[in-house]
This record gives sequence, C-alpha cells and structure tokens, in this order.
Amino acid sequence: MLFSTRWPGNWAKCRLRRRCLSGAEPPQEQVDAALDKIPSEKRPKSIGVTLRLWLSDEAKLQSIVNIDYAPDVTHYHGHPRDTGITLRRLRNWAAKAQETRLAWELPQSGPVEERAIDFFDEILPPGSGERGKYELALRDCQLLKAALHIIFELQDERGRLSPLPWELLHDGRVGMGRGFLGLNYPVYRLPDSVSSFDQVTGHIQKALIVAADPTGRLTELDAEVDWLVAALKTAGVAQVDLRRPSDDDVSDPEAIKRLLRDGGYQLFHFTGHGLFDDDDPSKSKLVLGKFKERGKELTAAALAQVARESELILVFLSACQVGGEAEREESRPWQEAGIVDALTRAGVPATLGMRWNVGDENGRKLAQNFYTELLNGKSAEHALMLARQAVIEQPDWANPILTKRRGVL
Repeated sequence: MLFSTRWPGNWAKCRLRRRCLSGAEPPQEQVDAALDKIPSEKRPKSIGVTLRLWLSDEAKLQSIVNIDYAPDVTHYHGHPRDTGITLRRLRNWAAKAQETRLAWELPQSGPVEERAIDFFDEILPPGSGERGKYELALRDCQLLKAALHIIFELQDERGRLSPLPWELLHDGRVGMGRGFLGLNYPVYRLPDSVSSFDQVTGHIQKALIVAADPTGRLTELDAEVDWLVAALKTAGVAQVDLRRPSDDDVSDPEAIKRLLRDGGYQLFHFTGHGLFDDDDPSKSKLVLGKFKERGKELTAAALAQVARESELILVFLSACQVGGEAEREESRPWQEAGIVDALTRAGVPATLGMRWNVGDENGRKLAQNFYTELLNGKSAEHALMLARQAVIEQPDWANPILTKRRGVL
C-alpha cells in the first residue's frame, strides 16, 4: 500500500505534524499558534483519501491508496499492493450484508460489521505507515476543522467491483451507532472512464423531474415531487419542469429522451420503478408506463446515449426494483446498480441511484434530506452522508450509491 501526501507547505504545520506522529498531543495553544500561521486561503476545506482498487488475474484485490490535502487532483506513486482479499470473500460479505440487512438493529449489525472492519484492516493494516498516515489525516481534519472525504476509484471494466457495498467498510471507529464509512464520512465513487462532457462543473439552473407509477401504489410519490419542485425553486433554480404519471408524455420514452436531449437540463430526477439486469447492466430499465406494456421502458443504454448529448450534471434515480418481497430477497440487490453504472460510463458527471427496492417513505426522506443539504451548499457526498444519517434506523441508509467526478457538485 503506497501513499503520497501533499500539503500547502508551512514549517510550523510540519513541526506540528511531526509532533503528532510521535503520539504526543501538542497543547491547544501550540495548535492554535501553528494554524494561525497558515493563510486561510491555503487551509484545505477537506482532506481526501482515495482508494484505487482493481482485481488481479487471480481475482485478488489490488490497491494504491492516496491521502491528499488538495483533493481536486490526485497523483499515485509507487507500486500497487496485493491486499490478499479475494473476490469470493468480498461477494460472500456482500451476500451476508443482504441476508441480514432487514434484521439490522442499532447499535450493531453483527458479522457484517466485523467483516467490514477486517477488510478495512487488510487494505490499511494497523500499525503500518499507511494506517498511520490515515490516522494523521483524521487528526489533521480535527485540527483544521476540515472534512475527511473518502473516494473509491474502482478500475474494473468487467464490472465485478461496482456491485460490492464499499460504503459499508468500517475503520473501527464508532459513530452514529455504527462506524460504517458511509455513515461517518462523505463518500463517493470516482469513475474510471474519461468524461465526454465539456461542462462538468456549474450550477443547476434547469431541472426535469419525472414521476412514474406503473403500479399505482407509490403513495408518497406526489409528496416527494411536490416538495422537490418547491425546494428547487426556493433555491433559485430558474426552471423546474415536472412530469406526473397522469401526463401523456410520461409513458413515452422518446418524449423523455427529447426533453433530456433538447431541454438544457442540468438535473434529471426520476422517481418510480426500475427493472435491473444483473447480466447486462445496459439492459436495465426505467419503467415509464404500465408493467409489461411494450415500448414504455427507457433502457440504461438509451438513457446513457441521451445523457452524452445533454447538459446534465446530476442524475438522481429513486427507482424501486419490481417484484414482491420474496422475489426481491432471492435476487442480488447489491448488483442492481446497472443504470448508475451505465450513466457513469457514459460520462454523466454525477449519478445517485439505489441498490435495492427503497420504500416510499425512506425514499422520500433520503431525497428530501439530500437535496436540502445540497441546495444549502454542501457537496453531493456530504449531503448524502447527512441523508443516510436521517434514516439510520432503517436499512435504507445503506441503499444509495453516489458516483461523481472530482470538482462536480
């Protein structure tokens, strides 16, 4: 495991850091004096920990880890490390998380949490120089009152790593009742594909909200989209267009594609149902019309193609999987991020989707808390962390997946 660290140079700060490395906590007045010598414009607002992960030919997890005090740009140095973690072990852990997720109760989640700590320790071995620098980054965040952001860069063209619940890794610290990374730190996934978008930064000025209800059973749907329309307008979004289930063009995939391609939207929010294809993520679909109604579904591949031709910055998919409870439990929900994967590979700057069927109430709470924090100036990953905490008593806190590019939202 290899690190590079970068810091806007300051001798007083370097001395302070060396003092911290020795294990001795400096007096608060010394900390304040050292920090006072760092110009405010050079103090980082966040410290980034990026884990670049991929699989060897033997399906063992390889990694290079970077701790960066200027997280908009990350450089990797040295050689990769073989963590010894096999893909089979990771998949078994994901399966165990699925089996127990409906039975999770505070403050612990038993073997899922224990295995999450084991994996984190194998990626960042306790007592190693790498773990020491991770601990130092945590300490510097406290000193600088900065946020620690954790970024997973998954390099796997075959898509074997993206279905795994990396947000459930655990660094052994206890917070919010559980110490999972996704609950305690802003976490996102960094796509390994090159963006085809010219505009990957900017503000959301136009938004399209599409609400589809093929079952007629999404009782919280109207409340969710009405709240979102009002929130976006209050935040200063110039144009917010809403399509409800009763609108004629909602069930027409071509009409939705034209809106996205020609409407100049930076935000696309979809709430409704999805059909997920484990074998071919590009065939995953958003259901716009009635179930099994031909031609009323928007595939991930089609949506990704339209996204390439659009001005989209953020896509939020609050899409439930179709099927009864028993059918859902027998499926592989950790692998049901097909549409998110397709949009990410198409180059959408930021995509937020769900791993499994999200309940109406929890879906609404996640969306409302995420947008509230995002529109108040939080980064997308920070907003998502706070949204997870808002539903911590339900398994759906582990549901969302956020993939984004550096410097976006």
